[in-house]
Amino acid sequence: RIPKRALQWTPQGRRKVGRPAVTWRSTIKRELIEMGMTWGEARVKAKDRLEWKSKVMTLCSTRSE
Repeated sequence: RIPKRALQWTPQGRRKVGRPAVTWRSTIKRELIEMGMTWGEARVKAKDRLEWKSKVMTLCSTRSE
């Protein structure tokens, strides 16, 4: 499936000079750390849509405060 490949894909090549090395994956990892989860735990919890939705809503509510 395409979503699974997209999650596991690692881009090749280099960024332009002066460009920050912030990637989607590094952003997600940082947010998972804030939630107290690892990448593997997130993948397991994402399969339970109700539990995952509550985790995302919790993260979104802390961002708006």
